[in-house]
Amino acid sequence: MGQVIDESDKKGAEPITNPITSNDLLGTIMHSLFDLGYVRTLANIPRDVQEVGVTGNPISELIYLASRLQHLYYICKISVLCPVSS
Repeated sequence: MGQVIDESDKKGAEPITNPITSNDLLGTIMHSLFDLGYVRTLANIPRDVQEVGVTGNPISELIYLASRLQHLYYICKISVLCPVSS
């Protein structure tokens, strides 16, 4: 289960087009789960964590998946804060 993004060489070892870095992946996750403008204002967030949001470019091919994760995050957050009584 996975997703192929762009093309790699014949051995699948190196990207031919659009190389993606680990910072891009982390940037995609942070962009999807957090308001990065707000995260930058928090004093207790380590500087290297804040920098990931700035240096990592969100991966456009994963934005849809990330938006679904954000939706699930908010559902979980709401269910914890406002549990449904039965």
